[in-house]
Amino acid sequence: MNKKQLLVLSDGKPGHFNQSLGVAEKVPGVEVEYLELHFKNRFGDILNRLVGILHRFLNLPGKFLKLILRLSLIKEDFKKLSRTEPDLIISAGSSMAAPNIFWGKLTRAKKITCGIPSLIGSPPFDLVLAPGNKKPPVKENILVTMGTPHRLEQKKIEEEVFFWKEREGLKGKIKKPCLGLVLGGPVRNLLMRKVFIEKILREIVHFLKENEGEIIAATSRRTPEEVEAFLQEELGNSPLCRRLILAKQEKKNPVPVMAGVCDLLLVTEDSATMISELASSHQRVIVVGLERERANRSIASDAQLGPLLAAEGYLDYFPGEFLEKEGELGQLLYETWKHENKRPRLAEAERCAREIVKRFLEEGRGETPK
Repeated sequence: MNKKQLLVLSDGKPGHFNQSLGVAEKVPGVEVEYLELHFKNRFGDILNRLVGILHRFLNLPGKFLKLILRLSLIKEDFKKLSRTEPDLIISAGSSMAAPNIFWGKLTRAKKITCGIPSLIGSPPFDLVLAPGNKKPPVKENILVTMGTPHRLEQKKIEEEVFFWKEREGLKGKIKKPCLGLVLGGPVRNLLMRKVFIEKILREIVHFLKENEGEIIAATSRRTPEEVEAFLQEELGNSPLCRRLILAKQEKKNPVPVMAGVCDLLLVTEDSATMISELASSHQRVIVVGLERERANRSIASDAQLGPLLAAEGYLDYFPGEFLEKEGELGQLLYETWKHENKRPRLAEAERCAREIVKRFLEEGRGETPK
């Protein structure tokens, strides 16, 4: 019996790629094919989205949808797509939603998307993997996930640790506790000011000095320059700092190696992807809240994941306003480090894969004659 074909459509963005491929790699008994699609120009992307919205309501004919793909995609990518005959298609991001839907109709493949695409919405898809922090509607074709699926797993962590230990920054015995600090950046109604990070670092430094530990700190592309400059000044030559990883200098994702060597991980609440990755490791994780720009305004949906996972027992959440009480964060760091780690591991890619098997791949279910 031939294996089912699972086609991953990508817009080339690492975050979207990791979500869709992270799920695809966990689906047993399928052959996974990856295809990165490029539009000829901005108009091609817009054309796909507009036709995708129309198709949601009008159920446009397959020949017309194929014409749209031919007109909007670069020639080589359209040829590659035309040679595929998938049984399932998975994508992430709004720009890949329409190609997923169009090619799914033409090949009678089951259409799966990570997240609810803007404007096109969830109805055209057979399965939508929607993070609960974005408050998706209750529908038959929507599976609510805890955070975002990704590709990080123990084997990847071990490989990264082995590689990094060969580099100058991680030579020698690592002190315990080793604390990992991962900073994101400002998002809707959340600030990341230098004065706020100063408070966090003050608590961390006190904790490390009291317990003879060290820190590995990392920033992201969204981290403000003044915060990176502050970290460079405070940690660049500090004996407490094993490694400072600035996003503007290193493009590699620091999460795998930090999850592998740190005893305790502190991450800001703004990035659902970083939080999801860290919560899937076997380490102790604390999500720290940021400053609210306005108390009566809502915050970005990604920043709502920390409290959600804390309520389910996957990690600890420390509200940003508690930093006004000196010593509170330090106490949580100490208690989290000293207590045995019995928290469950977040494994949403595996859960999504099981749902795909249940809906579309189990014998007698999800069969669509081609």
